[in-house]
Amino acid sequence: MHSRDLSPEQLRFIEARIQPLLGYLSRLDRRMESEGFPLDDRLYKLTREAQEAVQLLFVELYYRSASGVWVR
Repeated sequence: MHSRDLSPEQLRFIEARIQPLLGYLSRLDRRMESEGFPLDDRLYKLTREAQEAVQLLFVELYYRSASGVWVR
């Protein structure tokens, strides 16, 4: 199986499971920023990287399920 074999319904299912995690990571990132975590703090950096990666995954899933057209 290849990712292009997934149906729009399957993509929306995955997207719906990813969305709460994305929200949590976004709130955690904002909270760490507001608490003054230094930019070089390892946990803060990993949180930001995770949020960015999940955001990219969410957007990819969204566009693929909405349009039915593969971006890449």
